[in-house]
Amino acid sequence: MYYCCAKTPKMLTTPFKIGILGVKNITVLRNKIDTTKMYKPFFLAIMVGGIMKTNLFKDKTIKTIERFILSTGTMRQILECEIQIKDEKAVVSNYEIRYIDNGAKRVLIEQGETSYKDILKLLNKYKVLSWDGFKGKHPKNVADGTVFTLEAVVNEDRIIYATGSQNFPKDYHEVYKALREIMQPVS
Repeated sequence: MYYCCAKTPKMLTTPFKIGILGVKNITVLRNKIDTTKMYKPFFLAIMVGGIMKTNLFKDKTIKTIERFILSTGTMRQILECEIQIKDEKAVVSNYEIRYIDNGAKRVLIEQGETSYKDILKLLNKYKVLSWDGFKGKHPKNVADGTVFTLEAVVNEDRIIYATGSQNFPKDYHEVYKALREIMQPVS
């Protein structure tokens, strides 16, 4: 259990998850409270007072997608797979990050379209919502590898953040492969 999660003021700018009293997935809005001075009675008062919102009773499935970017990178290449919803269609795009003239540029390399319903089925089939909070440490004795980051906003306000280095959440490769199968190379 954590009653004090932020160590610097810079860390107080985005939501973070903590567990208390056996409860998981409580989102504390860092810019509303000073977690560096938090202790148990104060935290309980805040919890009752409603400065935070909880995902305890929310559905465990993705119903809407507001933002979805799955980044993967190696020593030589960084790719960003993005899902954008347009009407009842899901546009899946893959961008390569290229460093040109001392700056990064997103270059579209693949794109495809599927129904919004099908992309939701895919993400829920592999329980992508459960990836939130995943932090895959790089295994010992592995020199190189692939790193990934998932940054998504779903169900209007639910943030999913997962990251890893040569260590992935369950079904990560199946999800990435299915997204790639939707896309075709862009000429």
